[in-house]
Amino acid sequence: MSRESRALFHWKIIAVAFLLSVTLVFISSFLIYRDINLGEFFPVEKKVDSNLIPVTTALLGKTVSDFKTKSATFDQFRKNSAVSVDPSR
Repeated sequence: MSRESRALFHWKIIAVAFLLSVTLVFISSFLIYRDINLGEFFPVEKKVDSNLIPVTTALLGKTVSDFKTKSATFDQFRKNSAVSVDPSR
């Protein structure tokens, strides 16, 4: 066997191996995509926590008022603060 024919043979092996690996990756990606669409890919079942608190408008209103209070406190702190920070120092 000449040197050229051996090199050509090796390149053919590399090309065939590359095409086979690309084909296998494509097939496995398609199968995983199909399983995800069918909902069969997730092995962990979702557990429902019984300690959940139902959301009510009263609870949402309390949460919003807490944020308003924090915002007012922060604004007051910024206005009354005598400390100034100079980042250039």
